[in-house]
Amino acid sequence: MGGSLRRAALLCSAALCGAAGLGFEVLALSTAGLALGQGAAGAVGLAAYLSAWAVGAWLSGRFAGRPAATLLALGLLGAALAPGGVQLLLAAGSRTPGGALAWASALVSIALPALVHGAFLPRLARAWAALPPRRGRGERPLASLLAANLLGSVAGAFWIGDQGVGLFGRPAAALVAGGTSLLAGIAGACACSGARRARG
Repeated sequence: MGGSLRRAALLCSAALCGAAGLGFEVLALSTAGLALGQGAAGAVGLAAYLSAWAVGAWLSGRFAGRPAATLLALGLLGAALAPGGVQLLLAAGSRTPGGALAWASALVSIALPALVHGAFLPRLARAWAALPPRRGRGERPLASLLAANLLGSVAGAFWIGDQGVGLFGRPAAALVAGGTSLLAGIAGACACSGARRARG
């Protein structure tokens, strides 16, 4: 895979992981409101999500490993955790709203997927830095990758966290978030596999 295709695949992966991450966050916080109340879910859920996201980013930056396999594994984990987390939140909201079990379910349901989402971007940034420079340019700024991630986040918050819930319901929107995470992992893995073949 050439440098331009790898660059496009990484941008696609960054946009998709942003869409999956923020789409799930909006969906999870609104669903956690059924179990904890909207005020508590917004404050505590957001803190849990961002804390776990930061831990995921830190862990991803510290540990090496094969980039393609790691990104694919993150995509698979995101695909599994998003629907499972929403189902757990819905069950907690219907059985033990406001109780200790609801709180524990909410924290686990929000934090585990956030850990995975946080690990994505550092891996993509590392692969982006390894791209060959474009002809006539001596640098590979991360601005394009970050912009793609943020644009994807906006799209995911709207289409998955808001419109998807309204059109199809929370469980289906969670499946879309998980599928988007899987696509992000596949795109990133393809970019990293192409880089390895190019070097070989």
